[in-house]
Amino acid sequence: MTVILVGHGSLPQGMLAAAELILGPQEQVHALGLEPGDSPEVLAGRLESLVAGAERGVLVLADLFGGSPANAAARVLMGGSRGVQVVAGLNLPMLLEVLMARLQGVADAAELARRAAEAGRDGVRDMRPIFGG
Repeated sequence: MTVILVGHGSLPQGMLAAAELILGPQEQVHALGLEPGDSPEVLAGRLESLVAGAERGVLVLADLFGGSPANAAARVLMGGSRGVQVVAGLNLPMLLEVLMARLQGVADAAELARRAAEAGRDGVRDMRPIFGG
């Protein structure tokens, strides 16, 4: 199972670095950022190459629904790539859930996408009601 992080600037690389700080080095995880001067088409081409080279299912986690990186991922989906799932709204709880589930043997991209979306939602918390103050 390949996981690809796509987003604006160095956010995907930063998210991967944060996850690896917590979980250790990860295999088959790629981080693609849309850098200044890059066109969305360049990013889409890099993403399509990674998807085409993946041996099994692919989960793409994009930073912002409707943003150019997520649109590039949507283009891969619309291109008919089988076994590809895309979830937008990348955050650290989402990424950690996906990587931990993968380490536990979950290899179904659709199941990882479901877990990613749930962990992404559950990871957003207003802490004042919990800790008072």
